[in-house]
Amino acid sequence: MNASHPRPIVVGYDGPGHGDDGVTWAARTAMLRGAPLTLVTVVRPPMSAHAGAALFGVGPMEAEADHLRGVLDDQVDAVRGRFPELDVQGQFVIANPALTLIEASETAELVVIGRRRLHGLAAVLGGTGDHVVSHARGPIAVVPENTDAAHSGPVVVGVESLATSDVVLDVAAREAELAGRELLLLHAWDVRVPWRFDRLADPERIRDVGLAWEEVMGEDIDRLRNRFPAVAIRTEVVPGSAVDALVEWSQQASVVVVGSHGRGGFAGMVLGSTSRRLLQSSHSPAIVVPTPRSE
Repeated sequence: MNASHPRPIVVGYDGPGHGDDGVTWAARTAMLRGAPLTLVTVVRPPMSAHAGAALFGVGPMEAEADHLRGVLDDQVDAVRGRFPELDVQGQFVIANPALTLIEASETAELVVIGRRRLHGLAAVLGGTGDHVVSHARGPIAVVPENTDAAHSGPVVVGVESLATSDVVLDVAAREAELAGRELLLLHAWDVRVPWRFDRLADPERIRDVGLAWEEVMGEDIDRLRNRFPAVAIRTEVVPGSAVDALVEWSQQASVVVVGSHGRGGFAGMVLGSTSRRLLQSSHSPAIVVPTPRSE
């Protein structure tokens, strides 16, 4: 799509109290990007029409669908009231929720999923959400409950290797540009001596590795500054766990950005336990950008 027809921000909506913060964050993001907003409510169909009718009766099934459509319409009206300049639409779908959002990610500017702190990752990302993040064709934002939309911290992007995808860095830089935030390129490395996990590398080694990574990321900064001259950019290299560093920074970051596979962000981030911990524990919205797998 061209600039006159921007791609939409799509946010999954399950009803009052289920992802309301994700809807608000998505609306603010759509305003910043000049993009329309689509709220999507997806209801999984019964295993068969006959089974559904036998268990619940056709009337109750239709009544429930009508109720959910009404809830979605009410939320669309509420968002329009709060953001009168924003183009807001609602979409009610009876289909597989994960597949619907994965398909939406192919044409959307961004797909947004809310995360409820009460039930942790299992409530949203243990099934549908995890499948969406793992197989998305475009960037996915996971927004925790009680997100502080006014947070003024930097956009933090995880830099895992020399082959970190330019796509990941560009998504983070554009986010910083639109929001008027600083961009922080963050690299964390394991300082333990190989095969001796109870020992740390000596301080001189830690310092040398840090300086080497700052030099490597300096090349990324030069490219990003040419593309995004208005964005203030800096780097930070820290010893220790990548996810610990990201979670710690998420306490003040406006957004954390990572890649999905080995050539962007932190390797194995989406499918492994590291990703689940980050997406469960992040205090700020986390954007996962699809990247090619390592060869």
